[in-house]
Amino acid sequence: MYINTNVYPKFLKTVKYILRFINWLFVIGLLLIGGLLAMNLFFAGISLIVAALLITPYMQDFLQKIHINYLVSVKFIVVLIGILTATLSLSYETDESLFRTRFLIYQMYFDEDIEKLNRLVSKETENIKKQEYIEVREDIQAELKYLYNDKQYQEVLVQGSPYIPFDSDIRKLTEDCKEKLQQEQIKIVSVLVPKLVKEGKYREAYRLAEPFHIPELQKVTMKAKKHIDKNFKKLKKWYETGKYSRVIKTGTEQIDSDCRIKTLIYKAETAQETRTRNKKIRRTVKKISSLIGYRKYEKAIKLANESEFSDNSKLQALVKRAKLKLKKSKEKKILRKLRNIPSSQIEANLREYTNLLELFPDNKKYKQKLAHYKQKLIELGKNPPLLITKQEYEQWPFTVSQGELECTPPGIVTFKAANKNYAISELAVATGSFLKIDSILQTDSDIEIIANKGMELCNK
Repeated sequence: MYINTNVYPKFLKTVKYILRFINWLFVIGLLLIGGLLAMNLFFAGISLIVAALLITPYMQDFLQKIHINYLVSVKFIVVLIGILTATLSLSYETDESLFRTRFLIYQMYFDEDIEKLNRLVSKETENIKKQEYIEVREDIQAELKYLYNDKQYQEVLVQGSPYIPFDSDIRKLTEDCKEKLQQEQIKIVSVLVPKLVKEGKYREAYRLAEPFHIPELQKVTMKAKKHIDKNFKKLKKWYETGKYSRVIKTGTEQIDSDCRIKTLIYKAETAQETRTRNKKIRRTVKKISSLIGYRKYEKAIKLANESEFSDNSKLQALVKRAKLKLKKSKEKKILRKLRNIPSSQIEANLREYTNLLELFPDNKKYKQKLAHYKQKLIELGKNPPLLITKQEYEQWPFTVSQGELECTPPGIVTFKAANKNYAISELAVATGSFLKIDSILQTDSDIEIIANKGMELCNK
């Protein structure tokens, strides 16, 4: 439709401005409303946004380019259609969608207060369930009454429990069902418990009767309880007298009847393990003591160190004792040898007293004896050293090219190289005053020639 603006110029101009103002007012309002609704109510928001887009100047310019034009009145119709569509979509919003909208608002409002938010969400959920229940209330009540009349009390409890917070009638019905179920159980227990007691099945009888405080069952319950206590006292007596195996064997069969028995069995098992361990330790101690008694000290030490109880204080004490006796035994052997060695044999005396000090490093007597024989060597004097070189021997045993060979009577042969003295003869090694010659020897070398040469110096 087109209007001839030449007929009523002033009137149409005024109408034009009014409609343009209404147009922009609708555009701005619909964009705001559509944007807000689109955040939570999707269909209503989309409807309003589409209507707003259709009447924007950009859309009008686009339509004019493709030679399509419409009047302001048409825009007004589009807006009305958009509002109508949004209204219809809102009317079909479900409670679940509204719940989600409120949940988002709550989340934005309460921020990180999770506890408060959870309470509100629970409340909203409960309201939704309540609304759902109201719609089917009559059907649920009818179904529960049918089950109740049919004496299906347990099924009434299962199906009616979710609706107890919403309906006082259902609450009363479920409570009545609980009472009736308990009465039925009491009837069954009243018949079954005496039979179990008569058959001697006290544990089963007490387990059934204990939850019900019924005067008719008190005597039977007390009888079963006395029997269980008597049985526990018997197990406890066995435990106190050290009959752990019997407690474990008998108590395991009755462990479900009394929690005290479970604790008693645990203690018995622990005590049994300790007893077995101590028994093995005593057996090992006896064997090691026997070896020490037969002077088999090294075998006793080996047995103690290889035992699984090597950290036991008794075994460690036996090891210490065996080592001391082994040292004493070696000491006696060396002292017997020394009785047959005259004091003139300085080399032999030095060697044996050095061995004694290895066994007992803090023995003052052995220290004095070793010092005495070392002094004797010094008193005997030294012969001048002899310079020997690699060129003089076909098979030179040292890694150095030359050194000084020296002999101190009666036979302390040493080799000096780079201001270090090395022991060659056994007597020199026994003194403990010189370095080991191995550190400067070549592989597979023989120093016998050098040692004989050194002894020749002592004989000059």
